[in-house]
Amino acid sequence: MKRSDDIRCIDELIGEAVMTLLESDGPLNTQALTDELGRMASEEQNVIRRQSIFGAISEVIQSIDAYRHRTDRGANVQQNASRSLFEHCSPARKH
Repeated sequence: MKRSDDIRCIDELIGEAVMTLLESDGPLNTQALTDELGRMASEEQNVIRRQSIFGAISEVIQSIDAYRHRTDRGANVQQNASRSLFEHCSPARKH
């Protein structure tokens, strides 16, 4: 498969898992999504499709890790900006 075909297949598998979660009226979060993809992989007979499902699980986990890294870094920048502003406005500091 070409890379674009792999990506399309992974997107379709994630979509299939999301639709299953929506139809079940259960929680829709990353844990539920990876659990559903894992269930799909355990039931899949086709080896290539099963590998694609594992690729989808990896994609979800990597996306969440990247998001957490960005938000953690943003929070650190915000804390530093707040601290710098606080120190600058401190009454003990002479201007």
